[in-house]
Amino acid sequence: MLVRRVILALLLLGLVIIQVAIPSTASSVGTEIPEVAYLVAPYSLAAIVFIGFVQIALVATWRLLSMADVRGEFDRRAILWLDLIAVCGLVAASLAAIVAIHVARFVPGRGGPTNLYVAMAFVCAVTVIFLALRMRRRIARAVDRRAEDR
Repeated sequence: MLVRRVILALLLLGLVIIQVAIPSTASSVGTEIPEVAYLVAPYSLAAIVFIGFVQIALVATWRLLSMADVRGEFDRRAILWLDLIAVCGLVAASLAAIVAIHVARFVPGRGGPTNLYVAMAFVCAVTVIFLALRMRRRIARAVDRRAEDR
């Protein structure tokens, strides 16, 4: 379990570094391509918020790992953490979809590689939703089965 925690901690640290780097990177793109300079602030904000929801989901994953460490099995509280992960995925996917629609409709040149980045973010967020809901269903069944056995 220590390895998993180290990986989660490194992911969280890396995401914080990316969040800090986004404004300067985006402003340099705005300087290089003046036609999209007006999008630097809103797209930077969208990226930072997206990453924030990923971070919340990672913290919830940490809590799930802690629950598994202590008892070796999950209880109803695990379902709440999985619900939080699914909601984070839903908000992140919605944000990515909104940005994708905006890029496709209003950005000159249709955004270039931005479309690929946003599409990957959307697919990852939807995958997280499906995984969290699948885990939720499995854990709920296991908890119900344990309750019936008692």
